[in-house]
Amino acid sequence: MSTSAAPARLIRVFLSELDERLNDFDADLNALAGPSSDAGQAEVVTRLFRGAHSLKGAAASIGASGIEHVCQQLEDVLAKLRDGAVVLDAARSEMLALAAAELRAAGRQLATDVAPAAAAAPPPPTAAPASAIPRTVSTRVHVNDNTLRVPADTIDTLLEQSGELLASHHRLSDLVHDVDEAGMAIQRLHAATHDSEHKRHREDLRDLHATLERIATAMQAERTQLQRAAAELDEGIRSIRLLPFGEACAGLDRVAHDVAEATGKRVRLEIGGAGVGIDRVIADRLRDPLVHLIRNAVDHGIESPDERVRCGKPPEGTLRLAALPKLRSLEVSISDDGCGLNREQLRQRIRERGIELSEEELPQAVFLPGVSTAASVTHLSGRGVGLDVVRAEVEAMSGTVEVHSSSSGTTFVLNLPLTITTYRVMLVSIGAHTFGLNLTSIDRVLRIDPGTLASVEGRQVLLLDNGVIPLVPLAALVGTEPAAEAPQIAVILRRGAQAVALAVDGLIDEREIYLHTLGPRLQALPLVNGAAIGTDGSIALILRTSSLVDLALEMRSARMAAPVTDAAPAAKRVLLVDDSITTRTLECSILEAAGYDVLTAADGAAAWTLLGEQTVDLVVTDVDMPRMDGFALVEAIRASATLRELPIILVTARDDESDRQRGLEIGADAYIVKSSFRQEELLDAIGLLT
Repeated sequence: MSTSAAPARLIRVFLSELDERLNDFDADLNALAGPSSDAGQAEVVTRLFRGAHSLKGAAASIGASGIEHVCQQLEDVLAKLRDGAVVLDAARSEMLALAAAELRAAGRQLATDVAPAAAAAPPPPTAAPASAIPRTVSTRVHVNDNTLRVPADTIDTLLEQSGELLASHHRLSDLVHDVDEAGMAIQRLHAATHDSEHKRHREDLRDLHATLERIATAMQAERTQLQRAAAELDEGIRSIRLLPFGEACAGLDRVAHDVAEATGKRVRLEIGGAGVGIDRVIADRLRDPLVHLIRNAVDHGIESPDERVRCGKPPEGTLRLAALPKLRSLEVSISDDGCGLNREQLRQRIRERGIELSEEELPQAVFLPGVSTAASVTHLSGRGVGLDVVRAEVEAMSGTVEVHSSSSGTTFVLNLPLTITTYRVMLVSIGAHTFGLNLTSIDRVLRIDPGTLASVEGRQVLLLDNGVIPLVPLAALVGTEPAAEAPQIAVILRRGAQAVALAVDGLIDEREIYLHTLGPRLQALPLVNGAAIGTDGSIALILRTSSLVDLALEMRSARMAAPVTDAAPAAKRVLLVDDSITTRTLECSILEAAGYDVLTAADGAAAWTLLGEQTVDLVVTDVDMPRMDGFALVEAIRASATLRELPIILVTARDDESDRQRGLEIGADAYIVKSSFRQEELLDAIGLLT
């Protein structure tokens, strides 16, 4: 299919994405060529596979069938590599490199073809590193029917300065408050001075009070003017960045049409809220999730024409993509009038992975990695990729996604921030620390009433609205020291049908903040989205609420230690961390047979959560795990004031000497290689360290 019908802006966005993904592709190919563990290679292959899959969908959305075909071939080979059906030999490595070169050539040709129709086509994709590529995205500003092209970097800088201006407004508000407090203190002193010998001091106090009142009045006027100017500047900059939602959806009708044609179906796509403004950065990042969801809806949701007629439906299915602005967020929904999710098939798929969910929670399982409801593998679906990518991308923007399904259709609802640079947050305190929670994820805040507290399977819960909500101390999730007294405030976070209550020590403020990104070393922290600078110069970490909900719900099913009686000395407690259920079961049975009390966790993040609420005598951990690996867990423990002396044993398949050296350098007390693993070696190491 020709791309001539695709808008020039959409093609430029695609070329930019192609360039970025091919740079990542080259870096991953180089990583595959170098030495790495089996787990490391598997991670790179999975990343390559997802990149090819996403690029295939993006190419389809603009009708670039040649690029789509190459991506399909790449996806086929990478799927076999990922599943272990074939091995990565020299011939396949060369094929992957040639495919990348072919995609670059196709990108250059596409850029040349579209250049006459575009006012400023971007340079063709090159092999330069991503960091060396100048940012060419720009925004058009209409002034008196003239168009001024403003680089996006300039707008981002202005937006950052606008955020700092808002912070200055908050600081000035605090100063006004301080001056008012000083004036009240002087009034109290003046009232307390009665005898005649203090007459002169009373007059001085009266003059000082009058001066403070004039300063306070002037500062209040300045504050009002600053607030108005900051708000107008902020609104103006945001309006420059806005794009009509309908324009952001350009090409998606082609995606729906092509999938319908490939599957023998008929479908039409309706756009609601086409005039709603959406931040351009969010619009660009939202494109891949929308492509995935539309392809999924046509392939899995909409029935064939004959089947629809048998069910009393029109032969043509309907997809509706709509944007709805809310007070502090943007809601984007994708609905189909198909047959709904196959719940039995979905339940079977997750049972194969050892997961049980309630009927209410079951639809959300479509976002789990590797879960697909397709009956067979085709070039469109069945490989278990797509919806987990959708959730990851939406949550990376501090948004949420949920699904509702019935026999009359399925709806995906994406709740997105208005911008990914500034947020409305609730600042809360835990001990001496301040954290921020995105306000769009907060259902409500309440004071903990002892009458609503209960215990279910050893876990604290709140009895609210005729339901049970898990209550988890936020301190336990983030690994900080709580205040001496029990938390009095509960912040209810809700994601679809799931809700958790986070216990915090206090509420500080609700305010608009500019989100500062973290350095590369801290960006991998699973719970942290960024940081904000307070009015006093202090730094508050802004937490990723979706990850908090995940961790809190995991704690609900975490294994509890057996109670210990006073009649016998307490058994040594070991925390066993490994993402392989087979390895966990084996090592757990060894340790329990030797008389140890064992807690288990499926990865480093879950282990860090348990360490915040349980006391253990030693940690035995794998290295290669999702979310937080063993090395990161060791570093976190050694950096903790309360846990730094905890003995740690690394048990891993990594037998490279450099990995062993790194593990010991960052603080592990012992390093055991699984290939030569003997249970006596593990028990001896634990015995020496406890």
